[in-house]
Amino acid sequence: MLRSNPPTEKYSTHWKICAIRHLFEDNLAFFGSEKANFLLFRYTPRSSGWGGVMISWKYVWTSCRIARMDQNKSFFEQLYDAHVTDLRSVTDIVPTVGNEFICPVCLVNFTTEDIANKRLSDGHVWPTFIRDKSGSQLAKTHHVILCDRCNWEAGAHGDAHVQLLEKVRDGTKTGKHYGDQLIQITSGSTDRPITLRGNIARTDKLAVTLAFPIDKKSRRWARNDPKEQARFEALRDSGEPISMVVHPHHGVKAHLAKAGWITSAYLFAFYTLGYRYIFHESLNDVRQYIARSFEDEAKQELALPQSDVFRVEITDDNVKDPQIGVMLPFGGNKPVYLQINFFDYQVRLPFRVSSEILSDVIHTLIPNSDELVSQALATGNPLYSELTCTKTHPHDCTWDYILGKPLPDEP
Repeated sequence: MLRSNPPTEKYSTHWKICAIRHLFEDNLAFFGSEKANFLLFRYTPRSSGWGGVMISWKYVWTSCRIARMDQNKSFFEQLYDAHVTDLRSVTDIVPTVGNEFICPVCLVNFTTEDIANKRLSDGHVWPTFIRDKSGSQLAKTHHVILCDRCNWEAGAHGDAHVQLLEKVRDGTKTGKHYGDQLIQITSGSTDRPITLRGNIARTDKLAVTLAFPIDKKSRRWARNDPKEQARFEALRDSGEPISMVVHPHHGVKAHLAKAGWITSAYLFAFYTLGYRYIFHESLNDVRQYIARSFEDEAKQELALPQSDVFRVEITDDNVKDPQIGVMLPFGGNKPVYLQINFFDYQVRLPFRVSSEILSDVIHTLIPNSDELVSQALATGNPLYSELTCTKTHPHDCTWDYILGKPLPDEP
C-alpha cells in the first residue's frame, strides 16, 4: 500500500514521484534486474483533512532499474554495496575509484577493508528511544553507513540530547518528571530559598509529590546538602504554605537536541536521495553545523544559522512514521526546500532543483497543473511532493534528474 498521510500542514496539493519502495513492498533487495515504471500520484485532501484520495496516476517518461543484490552477503555488506553503487552514479560530480565509500557526514573516503577493521558502522537514522517510542516499523528500516567516528560523535552528542529532551517532555506531559530536578522552596518565614534536588511527580492539578533518594551510608538525602534537608523538614513540620519553583532538567541542552534532529533529518535525506543530494554545495552549511555539534564547545552554545530552508521547530502535528517531501512554494522568490516530519518535530533542509525538469514533470504529467499553480499562488500554500524511494536500494530515479543528473541522449 502507498502511504498517503502527508504532514497535516495545509498544502495546495500532494503528489508523489517514484514510489519504488512501495511498489515492491519491503523486498527490493531480493529482486534481480527488476524494472518498474516511475509512477506519479497526485492527492487532494478530504473535507476532514488529508485523507490521501488518489485522483489520478500516469507513467513518467522513464523506467526505474533496481540493482541486483547479493543474498550471500550480510546486511551491512549489502548496504555498503548499495552506497557504492549510488556513489558511482554521481561521477559527473565526484570521480570515484573501485569500491570507494564516502561518509555522508565528514565526506572522508573509505574502502571495503574498513569494514573488517571496524572503521565503518551501521548508522541508524533515528535514535533508539525515538524508534522505540514511535513504534514505527518504517523508522526501524532506516539505516545508512557512517564512519565509526561520525556515528559515535552523533550518538554521544545530538542523539543523546534528542532522547533526553523527549523523555523530559514526556515526563512534563504525564506529570512524572524525568530524572532529578532542581527545586527551590520558599515561604513567609524563609529569608532565602531552600534548594534541593529530587524527583517530582504531579498527582493532580493541585498536588505534587517530592521524592529524594536515600544515601545508604548516611541515611540522608543523596545529592543534597544536609542543612537544606533540615530546613525543608522544619518548614514541612510547621505547616506553613509554601511556594515552589522547579527548574528545567539540568542535563538537557536544547541546542544539541536541535542538532540531533537536523542530523537525523540529513541522514534521512541521504537514505532517500543519496549522494546526488548531499554533494550539492547548499548542504555544506548543514554538514558544518553537524560537525560543530561534535565539538566540546558545542556543549555550551551552538548557533543554528537563520534560514527559511535550514531550521527545526516543534509543531502541533503528531506524525507517527517519519516523512520526507519536497515543498514547492509559488509566488515571490520563496525557495524550494526539503521537509522532514516525525512526531511533532519539523526540519527543513536546503533543496536545489533543475527548474526545467521539474517544470516538465509538473506541467506534462499533471493534467490541471496550471489550475493547481494558480491555486497555490492565490492561497500562498506550497505544493508538496512526498518522497518514498530510497537509495539503499539502488535505482535510477526521476528525482535524480530533478536534482541535476544529466539527461540521457535521445535514441
